Amino acid sequence: MSLVQILLQPDEAYVAVDTRTAGFVPGSVKPKIYEGTKMIPLLAAQVIFTIRGDGHFLRWVFNHFSTNQGSLDFDAIAESLEDVVRRCALGYQAALSRQGLRGADRLGNEICAVGWSQRTQSMGCVLVLTKGHSVQSSVRKNGVIGPALSAPLDARTMLEDGEFIRRARQQVEVAAAEDPAMPIGGRLLLARLTRTELSVRDLGEI
Repeated sequence: MSLVQILLQPDEAYVAVDTRTAGFVPGSVKPKIYEGTKMIPLLAAQVIFTIRGDGHFLRWVFNHFSTNQGSLDFDAIAESLEDVVRRCALGYQAALSRQGLRGADRLGNEICAVGWSQRTQSMGCVLVLTKGHSVQSSVRKNGVIGPALSAPLDARTMLEDGEFIRRARQQVEVAAAEDPAMPIGGRLLLARLTRTELSVRDLGEI
């Protein structure tokens, strides 16, 4: 699993993810812990995708949009994301079955798309949850934090120095208490997204 923090402001969004992940490599009996990508920007649309779950599945979803021959923006992606995730899930599971593998979708995936909405003239976020054959989407006006903490994301405090990483360390503690073997942690990467700019900072170990 992973951690994600998405803070929405009218003119900018902040997206934080960890880097620790796990997966099987040829000849291995146990999953190997390594650093992986859990946040992918689609620069042509100025949209960031994140996942909590199977990182390989995120690449299937991202590939659909990155090879789309029509014009794309956040609103178009948000409108179609649930359907795209549903169709990609079927293809992904079929591909794994042909290789005798089983994906992490039985545990669930949480895919988010974050970007500037022309319709609302503000930053937006849509979250799609998958588990088995169930796929549900929701618009998240107040952002996203997972694993959840008792205190929600608050712009008044989150933009203070060190607050993103402090919250991330709390999330790692929560996850470790539930499952010590959960691949969560590593480094915290923080992206800042506006209508025209994208920057990413490495905030360090969590």
